[in-house]
Amino acid sequence: IMIVQLKRFDNFMRKVKNFVRYPRELDISKISDKIGLDHGKNDIFELYSVLIHEGFSLNSGHYFSYIKHKNKNWY
Repeated sequence: IMIVQLKRFDNFMRKVKNFVRYPRELDISKISDKIGLDHGKNDIFELYSVLIHEGFSLNSGHYFSYIKHKNKNWY
């Protein structure tokens, strides 16, 4: 399992609202040596959840998530 957290605020604590596109599968085989991982089956990570903040600032808003069920549907 790999957890990726994106910094979504600037140095003045303002929310960064740029759209972020991410793949459903992440292949890190080209960088695994640089980050200290062995090549192998652990080079490909499948996305199965996303946590989203909806709001205008870091101090307000709501969090919700999408999670991929084993039946391959997203809820």
